[in-house]
Amino acid sequence: LFFPFLYGSGPAGIQYFGPWTHSEVIAYFGISTMPFVIFGLFDKNKHKYFWIFIAIFSFLLVFGGTAPYYKLMYHVPLYNKFRIPTKNWYEFGMAFSILAGFGFNYFIENVNKKIKKSITASIIFLGSIASIFVIVSKFLIQKTDGKILYRLGLELEQVQLLVKNIKISSPSIFIPLAIFAAAIILLVISLIKKNKIIYFLFIVLIFFDLFTIRNYTEGNTSKEYVYKSIEDTTDFKYLSSESENFRIYPHADFRPEGLRIYPNANTHYHLDIITGNDPLALSVYSWVTGLGYFERDNVENLLKNNTVLSILNTKYIFCYEPSDKTQFFKDINVKAEYKIYWEKEGVLILENPNYIPRFSFVSNIIEVADVEDASKILWEGSDINSRESFNPNKTALVENPEFKNSFFDTKEAGLQVLQYKNNKIVLKTQSPQDSYLVFSDTYYPGWKAYIDKEETKIYRTNGIIKGIYIPAGNHEIVFSFLPTNFWLGFCVSLISYVSIIVAIFVLFLKNRNFRC
Repeated sequence: LFFPFLYGSGPAGIQYFGPWTHSEVIAYFGISTMPFVIFGLFDKNKHKYFWIFIAIFSFLLVFGGTAPYYKLMYHVPLYNKFRIPTKNWYEFGMAFSILAGFGFNYFIENVNKKIKKSITASIIFLGSIASIFVIVSKFLIQKTDGKILYRLGLELEQVQLLVKNIKISSPSIFIPLAIFAAAIILLVISLIKKNKIIYFLFIVLIFFDLFTIRNYTEGNTSKEYVYKSIEDTTDFKYLSSESENFRIYPHADFRPEGLRIYPNANTHYHLDIITGNDPLALSVYSWVTGLGYFERDNVENLLKNNTVLSILNTKYIFCYEPSDKTQFFKDINVKAEYKIYWEKEGVLILENPNYIPRFSFVSNIIEVADVEDASKILWEGSDINSRESFNPNKTALVENPEFKNSFFDTKEAGLQVLQYKNNKIVLKTQSPQDSYLVFSDTYYPGWKAYIDKEETKIYRTNGIIKGIYIPAGNHEIVFSFLPTNFWLGFCVSLISYVSIIVAIFVLFLKNRNFRC
């Protein structure tokens, strides 16, 4: 809350060694805003009690299991999606901001005598925090070379880094102390004479306070670190040079030549992966594949089941080199199913020559009732009813098809990708007979498909991806994603913004008429 960068400030700046990740734990709402929170406690606005309760309640939740009601809160819908306790900083920040707003209004409207006690209390509070920190830093840590920190269970390198970072000359210290000093000076001046210039200076200080801390975090992250070019690498140029669409299974989280793909950094390089870092992983996708939030450990099971990886358009698999490589290769049938593409730094990159293209026509379909039926076939390798071997190159599992055809002649079927964007794909297809097109992309509500501008049904295919039935002839196929929830959210946001603007305008007119 006061010195957020004692433990470091990000990947390319001072190394962070605190719990979880830097962005998950650090919460900073400004030093210069704290006096106004104190003023807000004295404001006559009745709503302040609600926000004081929210601030205290959420602040205690930040400490996790030490809060007596923490476990009880995980029975509350939506709240139980918070993956770590520090996410409760969001509620605290909301309450903090509103109380600060009440306080700023209180600071403006009240005369010097009435607010003198509040200002004095704020000066004492800020001065005490700064003084205590300087004393602890100078005499308990610097004088003892950080020996007292070993009692916290820190390692030698961490202690050395913290001692270095806690010096007054460190930006993580002198910037907050400068803001402390500036806030105290403005408060002292306001005791002597309060005018509009003080209000303006406080606004400037708050902006500088929040902007500086934000820039200290993001400014320490170089573009070269985040956006390293694949073309500049020696071993991985092929990932961007290939013209076809394919996916990667990055089970091994490693950084070859500074290039990092997982988690979610693949978006910078326009590379598609079959897993990611997301607390709201799709349940059906996770159930069928075994992949989900932080669930990347079933690499051997997936490698043994080449079918699931193949239908997901997975061409390359990054995995750690096993201790018993011979047995590992035997278990996954590497000679028949995979090729060893790259081997270095304890990491293997396997190529899957059986991967299904992003778009493909199939010769026949198998009707399934639901995802469970499809999953059984995918993992058992054969149709439950006919016991025929399931080959995803030729066959698709279609959930409750509404067309009669089960077999298709794909010899003369072809397609051309005209446009491929995240929310819109345009294809041109041609086939003298009816066909079934498999689109290796997650089946999800909100996607719509059009054949020559007429909407057609998207079928859940192979349990987790999409497919459509296409009549004979030449057609333009469009897949687009614009869910109803988007328009609902857009309308709610638009109405809210307009209402706020109208309310501000009405209050301004009332205030103006009152003064007249």
